[in-house]
Amino acid sequence: MLTNQQKALIKQAQRDARLTDAEYREVWQTVAGVSSSTDPRLGDEHMDTFMSYVEAIYWRKRDELVASNIFRLRGYWAHKNSKAENSRDRFVSRTVKEEVADLERQLAELGYNESYCRVIQQKVTHGVESAYGLTLYRAALARTLAAKRKKAA
Repeated sequence: MLTNQQKALIKQAQRDARLTDAEYREVWQTVAGVSSSTDPRLGDEHMDTFMSYVEAIYWRKRDELVASNIFRLRGYWAHKNSKAENSRDRFVSRTVKEEVADLERQLAELGYNESYCRVIQQKVTHGVESAYGLTLYRAALARTLAAKRKKAA
């Protein structure tokens, strides 16, 4: 389900691209098989696909339109959000990276070096870097830290 912030951005994109209500619903039907941004089946991937589609419409009409804050650069949304990663993945990834750094620091304080952490990371992610892999690594570090603290106590 899309957040209110995402829905507001979608409505701004609709205004900037000067889509009528019928055109707006047609775009949703084309990209996601729904008629509105309030449909609970919609996710981040649908949002990114919609924004890329509307961005293409916007730039096609750009000579008629006033400059927009949302579509600053041609192809921004299409290149920003690949099929492998979306906006929310990047946000979560930032938070998880901070948590991973903190857990690695705590393990270092217990005497476990960086190579020890890399072995854990390799075992849980099998060498594949992704937002999901990073989440798995964070969980493994948390378990390891808890076990090492318990052993030390």
